Amino acid sequence: MEDIIEGAKTFKALWDTLKPLINLGEAAKDQGVPSDFAEELNAKIVEMRSVVTEAQTHTIEANERIQKRDKRIQELEAKIAEYDDWEVEKKRYELVRLKLQGLVYSLRKECKRGSEPDHYICAVCYQDRRKSILQVQPNPEHNPMKTLSQIHIPMYFLACSRCGEKIQLALSTRKSSRSKASGK
Repeated sequence: MEDIIEGAKTFKALWDTLKPLINLGEAAKDQGVPSDFAEELNAKIVEMRSVVTEAQTHTIEANERIQKRDKRIQELEAKIAEYDDWEVEKKRYELVRLKLQGLVYSLRKECKRGSEPDHYICAVCYQDRRKSILQVQPNPEHNPMKTLSQIHIPMYFLACSRCGEKIQLALSTRKSSRSKASGK
């Protein structure tokens, strides 16, 4: 809006500069052309060129600002479209608790597309408006041959490759050698 007002002011100044030239031109028709007239006419022409240059500068600056605004509008429209797409996608999932207390989002049965397999997505990424499918990974720390203190180490995780979140899938079921020896 500021640009439009500034442009209007500049063009009004241009008109104010041209009006005396027009009047001088009409006066020259009615009378003989004095030497002062040529000097005044040249001065007004120089002034007019300065005003036109200023108007062009304001127009170019306004155009650049309009282009930046249009680019920002396109970026915002893309974000809105991404937001709308996520709103549709997130309705395909529901928050579920796995047996070992991990929370994940599970694909709703009624929302499967074609032969799309059942899967879980990361709850952390879901909150960030991202869909990251969790992958089963063995726990490198799990060793069924370790001592009693290692019994509660999970065998597998569901792992998120995006944020690194890990959700425990199964505990080791190996009994300790102490409980076997004592008959427990």
